[in-house]
Amino acid sequence: MSLCWDRFLKEGDVLFDWMICNYKHMIDGDKIKHFHIRYGTYGVMDSEEEVKLLYGNQIEKALVPWIKNEYESGRLFKKTNWKPFRDQYLLTRMYFGYKYSFNFKNYYLQLALDLACGICEYCKKGEPRIHFELALYGWKEPEKENIQPDDVVPIPQDNIIPEWYWDMN
Repeated sequence: MSLCWDRFLKEGDVLFDWMICNYKHMIDGDKIKHFHIRYGTYGVMDSEEEVKLLYGNQIEKALVPWIKNEYESGRLFKKTNWKPFRDQYLLTRMYFGYKYSFNFKNYYLQLALDLACGICEYCKKGEPRIHFELALYGWKEPEKENIQPDDVVPIPQDNIIPEWYWDMN
């Protein structure tokens, strides 16, 4: 393993442990502190801002009960459901991604843990910066079997990220 990957594994442990200890403080009513949508694959880099502008509030409203359901099911705190994902643009950065996809309309997003933006209302108040975010993987289009625009990852069965994609470093 590379030094970078070893660092990602250690950072992932810190993020996961933080979530376990601070889960109830990461959500503020029906809002997620430091809510952010990032790109999950290189192909959607130009789309995440558009998705956030069009649907950000609706996505966040649907995401909070989904996260709470994942928590109540016991899956959210299961370590094997989380792993580092290398940022495809900045290969020396990572986010800690969840194995189950969150779907909104025709969009596929992955719950993730990362450091906060540093500029939102919560950061300005000096609150802890580790937060939930979503990584946009793409969207479903009629007549297509794979998530678009990359056309590589099949539409997940049971909202589970496909094993071959999950196992990539």
